[in-house]
Amino acid sequence: MEKEIEIIRQLGKEYKQDNWIKSAKLFDKCGKNIKTIVTYVVQYCCNDVDRIDEFPNLFLENADYAKEAYRLIQNTT
Repeated sequence: MEKEIEIIRQLGKEYKQDNWIKSAKLFDKCGKNIKTIVTYVVQYCCNDVDRIDEFPNLFLENADYAKEAYRLIQNTT
């Protein structure tokens, strides 16, 4: 996903589309949340650390970030 984010960011700069740059930042936040979720799953499986209760908020946060990112891209002038 990092390559796609960088492509959106670069195209936003090239075509002077601030909404694309903003959406790239939101997609980056989504990626970081996914990494956090994966880390929590590994910790749960390997180290018996239970942070599963944080999943719903992370997923809801990702949904909000993605929804706003797609809205920004869609509203490009």
